[in-house]
Amino acid sequence: MFNLIKSECYKALHLRSVRVMFLIVLVFGLSSGFLLKTAATMTDSLSAEDAAQLAENLEGMPAEIRMGIYTPIDSSLLKDGAVNLWDVASSDLNGGTLQLLVAILTALFVSVDFTYGFIENIAGHAQGKGKLVIPKFLVLTALVAVMFLLYLGTGFLSARIAFGDILYVSDSTGLARYLGLQLLLHIAFAFVIAFLCFAVRSLPFDVAAGVLLSSGIVAMAFRVVDLIAKHVFGVAQPDTGVISISRAISEVMPAANDAILRRGLIIGCVYLAAAVLLSCVVMQRRDIA
Repeated sequence: MFNLIKSECYKALHLRSVRVMFLIVLVFGLSSGFLLKTAATMTDSLSAEDAAQLAENLEGMPAEIRMGIYTPIDSSLLKDGAVNLWDVASSDLNGGTLQLLVAILTALFVSVDFTYGFIENIAGHAQGKGKLVIPKFLVLTALVAVMFLLYLGTGFLSARIAFGDILYVSDSTGLARYLGLQLLLHIAFAFVIAFLCFAVRSLPFDVAAGVLLSSGIVAMAFRVVDLIAKHVFGVAQPDTGVISISRAISEVMPAANDAILRRGLIIGCVYLAAAVLLSCVVMQRRDIA
């Protein structure tokens, strides 16, 4: 097992695709603070009537049915001439940008074994093919954690440069809890993509699936299920999308109530455990070649 972990670490450090993805994360993080300031300035310069109309439009569009990668901007981001680091973190994580980057990184890292035949060379080092996924998941967890910290660290740095001394933290404990839960959800999402890689073993499909899952296509599928449940089976207020991990990532906010945070924690743990278990089963039952 230790040799398998060393092998996965070696691949993580030497794969060009992984290096490129971290470079992209660095660029996105460094630019996020300046983009946020530009968007906040534009929003703050709106007239009272236009700002009210914008708020009404956003309120009428539930987060679970929004599609695409976006940056959630509160019209009151500049509160009393100051910017809370909570709002910066929320704009960085809830918009889906990091989720998309995590999906692509996971697909590239996990699928490389099947694309180049590495899996055949390392299969003899484990007793049971199912155990081959454990080192992969361990190193993938480290990769996602480093990507998460790099994205947030560079994002906070660029926000500090963009906003200057008006950037502050209202509740460091609450911010740490929010970031920890978001990290868990992003790792669980990466594990879901990894499971698809083990099950399908097609890099183009895995990347495409990651992009679609990050962009909200699953939310639209849940919406269709809700409509069928409502009009065919007579369910009063169906909300099947509540189990979606992408929706949990978008809904877990710094100011979210305990019910949403608790649901996000449960969803993250369930998806994480299910992805690992199903990946082990798939690897055990399928041929390596």
